[in-house]
Amino acid sequence: MEDVPKQLKLTLCKLDGLESKLETVIETVNNLKTAVKKLVNKVQGVAKKLRDDICAMDEGVSFLNNEVQELKNKERVHLERIKGLEDQVMYQEL
Repeated sequence: MEDVPKQLKLTLCKLDGLESKLETVIETVNNLKTAVKKLVNKVQGVAKKLRDDICAMDEGVSFLNNEVQELKNKERVHLERIKGLEDQVMYQEL
């Protein structure tokens, strides 16, 4: 019976230690939650910027493709005209 108060006191001391450790763990978890939220926000910001940049590049590529197509069409027209003029010159030389 004499050991019961000692064991109870020892158990309470251990519980206090566990409670202190648990509070530290909870604080660490809360700090991790805050850090993760900040990281998520940063990643979302970077992802949005990447999406915006990709859209801008897509628009630029589309514009350049249209320009290239227009230049090819003009080249075709000019080549046809050159061919016609060459034919005229050759016809005149005969």
